[in-house]
Amino acid sequence: ATGGSGGSGNAGCGGGAGGAAGTSGTAGSVIRVKRNGAISAAEWGVYPDGADGTDMGDRIQEAFDKAPEGSTLCFAPGTYKVRRSLTCSRSLNVFARGAIFDYGDFNLATPPGATRLGYALRWGNTNATHEGLTFEGLSLVRDRVDENGDPGSSVVYDCLYPGFVWQALVSCAVHDCAALNFQEGHRLQGEVVNADGMVLTNFFNLRSIDCRYGLRLKPIGTTDWVNGNNFIGGRMALADQRTDKDQARAVSLEATSGNDSEPNGNCFFGVDLENRWGRKIY
Repeated sequence: ATGGSGGSGNAGCGGGAGGAAGTSGTAGSVIRVKRNGAISAAEWGVYPDGADGTDMGDRIQEAFDKAPEGSTLCFAPGTYKVRRSLTCSRSLNVFARGAIFDYGDFNLATPPGATRLGYALRWGNTNATHEGLTFEGLSLVRDRVDENGDPGSSVVYDCLYPGFVWQALVSCAVHDCAALNFQEGHRLQGEVVNADGMVLTNFFNLRSIDCRYGLRLKPIGTTDWVNGNNFIGGRMALADQRTDKDQARAVSLEATSGNDSEPNGNCFFGVDLENRWGRKIY
């Protein structure tokens, strides 16, 4: 079977007393890293279920930017209000079982109705690769709106942005991540600066619910590639309120104009592909 080792496994967030290790970008502040390499996002003021409705987006981004490379950044279970795109472009493991990033009706494309591709969260880099890392347990959700921000429309998700973007990962492992109400639940792509691919990564129990595309494998340029990844278990359930149902795809493998390397060697084991109109699709 294709696929690499699938990452080194999750360090977890428990155990070990906090010891000082490294400093953040703020002078005089100390990042407390547990002996097993885990660090809480609470170090940057990130907490779920805030009664005051605080937008945690900037704080989460700061955690992604400042956590020590190679550590495991941990998010406590609960719902986090987020109103921005997030990027984890550094070599971090992420443990977020039970954590939900809620984007509400915030439109990640600017201005509303634009076709520019945004994203809710990108794990990876546009000019380098992540290798041997693990991402676990996060869910991304947003309200059901159309491209003009109108709630409850029958034409939904026409702003062209995905929930998760998995970019230029090599021999990594992604466990139990879910996306709800996005144009694309999960997108896989390489990076074009060094012509690196998205390759040999194992995805366990990915879920995409009520998205136009459940899973989309598509190089973004003429030199990157998406090959040899494994998808084990999971569920891709298409949106149930689209008027253009024929445009929905549970899994889409696409070529890019000028790129001869179409996605190939990607394997699917027990992935449930279904629509919301009474039948499964394969």
